[in-house]
Amino acid sequence: MFLALLCVAQVQAPPPVDFVKDVQPILRAHCIECHGADKQKGDIRLDLRSEVFHDDKDLWVIIPGDPEESLFLELMKLPADDDDSMPKNEDSLPAEKIALLERWIKEGAKWPESADRAVIEAAKKREMPRLEIPEESRVRRDRVLAALQKDRIPAGRLAVDTDAVEVNFSLQTKDAGDGVMQRLAGLEPCLTRLNVSRTAITDAGLQTLASMGELERLNLARTGIGNGGLAHIAGLKKLHYLNLFGTKVTDAGLVHLEGMKSLRKLYLWQTAVTDAGVERLQKANPELRIDRGGYAEAITKLAQEQAAAKAAKEKAAKEAKKGLNEKCPLTGRPANPKFVAEHNGKKLAVCCAKCLAKVKKDPAKYIK
Repeated sequence: MFLALLCVAQVQAPPPVDFVKDVQPILRAHCIECHGADKQKGDIRLDLRSEVFHDDKDLWVIIPGDPEESLFLELMKLPADDDDSMPKNEDSLPAEKIALLERWIKEGAKWPESADRAVIEAAKKREMPRLEIPEESRVRRDRVLAALQKDRIPAGRLAVDTDAVEVNFSLQTKDAGDGVMQRLAGLEPCLTRLNVSRTAITDAGLQTLASMGELERLNLARTGIGNGGLAHIAGLKKLHYLNLFGTKVTDAGLVHLEGMKSLRKLYLWQTAVTDAGVERLQKANPELRIDRGGYAEAITKLAQEQAAAKAAKEKAAKEAKKGLNEKCPLTGRPANPKFVAEHNGKKLAVCCAKCLAKVKKDPAKYIK
C-alpha cells in the first residue's frame, strides 16, 4: 500500500520548470520590450543569463532559490495600478504565470547557456547592417582593427557577410580618454557601433565621430559628456540608438538632437534634463522612444523596504528572546521563541511543538 501511494505521489509531482519552454516565453512576451537589448529600464536586462546573473550579486533582481528576496518577482506581484508594477502598461501577469516564475526561482532559477546563444544569434540576424566597402578601405580597416585587438580592445566585424564594424572601449576605463578616439581613424566608412561608456572621454573627443557617417549605435553612458559633445554628433544621419545615461546633458543638449530624424531610442536616466526639454524633443521627433528610467528608483525603494522589514523581523525576534532561557530543558537543544509556555507570570521556551505540549500538560513541573 505504501509503495502504491508513493508511486501515485511521484506521478502527480510536477516536473521541474523548463526555462526555454516555460519561462523564456513569459520574459519575451512581457519583459524584453523594456528590459532587453535595446532598452534596459532601471538598468535591468532580462534577455540574457549573463546580464541577469552578472558579477555584482548585490544588484541581482532574481535570487536563485529565494523567491521572497527576488525583486523581479516582487514587482510582478504588485497591482496593475501601482506605479512600480511590472510589466508596465499591461494588466497584472496571470496568477498561474507568476506561480510558474516563483517555482522556477525556488528551484534555483536554472538558465542554460544555450538559451543565451540562441538569443544572441537571433539578434545578430535581425539587426545586422548590410554594408560593403571598397577593397582599399577594407585593407585600412583591417589594419586598424588588428592594432586595436593587439591592445585587447574588443573590435571587429559584426559578421563574415558584412563589412560593418563595432568597437568597445568600455573595458579600458583607466586608459580610454579623448586620445583613443584617434585610433578610430580609418573606420569612417564602416564603423556602425561604438561603446565608450564609463571612459574618460570628453566633449572634445566626440569631434572624431562627426566623420563616422555609418554609425548606428553609440553608448556614452556614465561619461563626462555634456551639451557640447552632442553638437559634434548631431550630423550623424544613421544613428538610431544613443545612450546618455549618467552624463552631464541638459535640455540645452537635447536641442542638438532635434534634427536627428533617424534616432529611435534615447536613454536619459540620471541626467539633468527636464520634462519640458523632453517634451520639446519628443515633439520634434514623434517616433523617438525616450527612456528616463524609473525602475531604478522603484527597485531602490523596494530594497529599502525589504531591508527595513528584515531589520524589524530581527528586532522582533531579539525582543522575543529577551528574558527567555537559551536551551530547552527537555532536550538540551537551542530554545525556539516560537514555542513558549507561561505559568504564574513566568515563561519557558522549548525547542519544538512536541516539548511545548509536554510542558503545557504540567507547567508547574518545568516552569520554576
